[in-house]
Amino acid sequence: MGRYIQSDLYRALLLVIEKAHQKSVITPSLIKEITAKVMDNTGGIHNTIMGSFDSSKGEYRLHNVHAGETRFVDYTKVPDLVEKYCDDVNGKLKASNDPREALLTSFDAHFNLVTIHPFGDGNGRVSRLMMNYVLRFFNLPLANVFKEDKAAYCKALVDTRKKDDIAVFQRFMLSQYLKMLEMELARALDLK
Repeated sequence: MGRYIQSDLYRALLLVIEKAHQKSVITPSLIKEITAKVMDNTGGIHNTIMGSFDSSKGEYRLHNVHAGETRFVDYTKVPDLVEKYCDDVNGKLKASNDPREALLTSFDAHFNLVTIHPFGDGNGRVSRLMMNYVLRFFNLPLANVFKEDKAAYCKALVDTRKKDDIAVFQRFMLSQYLKMLEMELARALDLK
């Protein structure tokens, strides 16, 4: 994760909460709008051999990317994959009716978008925001990944891809969610 401005992320979170509260349909345009908020003050124009794109406007990347040992999908496949992603998440939002299913749907939404990696920057933040969109859609507490667990988070992403087993990432995110709930409960009960 590079440098970013907290106020941009906060404005994007407010947008996500509002759209989830309204039960807005997830569309590529909505994801781009969220990304534009995240990248508002840190994004800019990127010139590639295939053309230019503006990350501050939430435009899809026009180049191929990799992070460590992970090579993300070819940029030409991004628009179709994001469309399929939206259809999948929207279908699960309609079908989910219990908290466990909603949690797993949120974790899957996170993993699947970060795996597409549609943007030049901000993919992790936007993926976590989409996870929280799903949680808020079901009126569940929001989730986060703790800074001190960033290495374990990255490992869970890599291991999930290597093993082709989403349960690896789901277990990691569930542990983060439980950690957050326990901390909030301790704070509420002043049990620190």
